[in-house]
Amino acid sequence: MPQKLKEHYGIDVSASTCWPIVLRHAGAIDGRPQAVARIPERDGVAQLIGEIDGSMIPVVETAEPNDQSPAVDRRKTRQVGWKEARLSLVHEPGSATPVFGATVGACEEAGATL
Repeated sequence: MPQKLKEHYGIDVSASTCWPIVLRHAGAIDGRPQAVARIPERDGVAQLIGEIDGSMIPVVETAEPNDQSPAVDRRKTRQVGWKEARLSLVHEPGSATPVFGATVGACEEAGATL
């Protein structure tokens, strides 16, 4: 991560400074799917309105270069493509507070986010 900050923003940051930030974000990402899967211990509602839609997002994949020397330009190993992100929301009729979900996984995963 320090190399990316230097490459993209021109600032020097030590790895020891970046690591706690990375771990905090990883913990937030890791905790999100578990929170969605829990079923609350309360009565449900009579009706819910749910919607799912897809959106194409650009993705960049970097292949590992054959030569591991620092002189290799990693920008030349990038491949740009597209992936579909499936976005979902569900709310009770008349409610102004929908619950959102998102996945880049299969259609079944999008349904599970509802």
